[in-house]
Amino acid sequence: MNSLGKRLFLTFMLILVVFSVISRIEWMHEYTRAETGLWDQSLKDVASQIVMSTPRRLTQTAASPGGPENYRLAADPPYLFKGDELSFQIWDLHRNVLLMRSPGSPPSALRPDFGLGFSDIHLGEENWRVYSISDAEGLIQVQVAKSQTQLRAEFRDLLKRSMRMTLLFVVAMTGAVWFVLRRTLRPLNTLRQDILARPALDLTPLPHANLPEELQPLIDAINRLLARLDEAVQNEKRFVADAAHELRTPLAVLASHAEVARQADNPAATREALDKLQQGIARSARLAEQLLDQARLDALHDAQLTETVALDRVIHVMAREFESEARAKQLQLKLDVAPCRIRGDVDALGVLVGNLLDNAIRHGHVGGRIEVRCHPAPLGGVTLSVADNGPGVPTDEHEKIFDRFYRVPGNRERGSGIGLSLVARVAALHGATRLCGSGLDGRGFQVTITFPALAGPQPTQET
Repeated sequence: MNSLGKRLFLTFMLILVVFSVISRIEWMHEYTRAETGLWDQSLKDVASQIVMSTPRRLTQTAASPGGPENYRLAADPPYLFKGDELSFQIWDLHRNVLLMRSPGSPPSALRPDFGLGFSDIHLGEENWRVYSISDAEGLIQVQVAKSQTQLRAEFRDLLKRSMRMTLLFVVAMTGAVWFVLRRTLRPLNTLRQDILARPALDLTPLPHANLPEELQPLIDAINRLLARLDEAVQNEKRFVADAAHELRTPLAVLASHAEVARQADNPAATREALDKLQQGIARSARLAEQLLDQARLDALHDAQLTETVALDRVIHVMAREFESEARAKQLQLKLDVAPCRIRGDVDALGVLVGNLLDNAIRHGHVGGRIEVRCHPAPLGGVTLSVADNGPGVPTDEHEKIFDRFYRVPGNRERGSGIGLSLVARVAALHGATRLCGSGLDGRGFQVTITFPALAGPQPTQET
């Protein structure tokens, strides 16, 4: 049974029924317990009241064993007195004379031995429960008795009335609990209908109105999950839009180069068109790689970076990947790298270093220089810098170049405008700071990334 309302209802009703049964059993025990139960206590109370209500002159005026003449009720009384419900006798202990007895009580002593306290006797054809008590001076004794048949009849009558009241109570509580549960769970049913009526990609937060306080943490957690899902969906939409926008132009250029090569009427023109086609393919491949890197970084947005990465190893690996491109442009690539370890994601750090190197190679001039430095920072942490002696970037453009798809005006080297935005995202992901400035020989451009220090020894992931 997966219904919360049914579970609560049945659990409550089971508890109610169990406790009702237990209370009835306890009541039966209290009623029938010897000497201290309600049965015996009622006999004891009646006997005590009779002793205290009997006048002393009764022992002086008694004339016969039958006791004084009793008064009679008027004709046609408004109720029928059942004389056998309770029988009592008052005995003069000194003369062994019966002073008074109730209607229906036998003329002989209910307890012939005139002992005190409770006893069970068989008189006539009936079993009796008798209680005897004497006054303080020992002048009289009161004997009060009820037949076991009458006691059982009274018990059955009380039990029936008790069960009727219990049944009425259970029915009333059943209706009350069901009503309260329906009213309490009604906001959940409304919320369910609202969710089912939503479009597939409607990730707006769930409403809190009229929901029980106990459900607020669950709704808050669901809303935080919906917010993360909405962010992921928006990132996917942006990625698709960016990919469609950025790949449209390169693909059109590739198609035009292929057409020129197909229509060229001499080998030189064909070779030139094929060279341009090859360059376009390389740029398109690089653009596709950067778009995929962007998608991977979106997936790492909320990731917990707990691994320790050897940043110097990442730099050496990425430098080898870009070595052929630097050689093709006659660029001198110099590494000044010390062993450095930071907490982060090795793939994301590869994206950061790769895009810094790609940017420096792309904008460096033929025969230029690129220097990569990585050393522990004086105040803790690790500092990574990539500098070149190319044309540089105007100071007022230093922050803009980290925006996605931004390109410095007047720059002849055509890029995608994604590389440095990926650098900024990886730096933010690792809690690092970035700083831009002049490059080598008083010119060019330099990007410096400072990573925070490790909090303690961590296992190292080799690259």
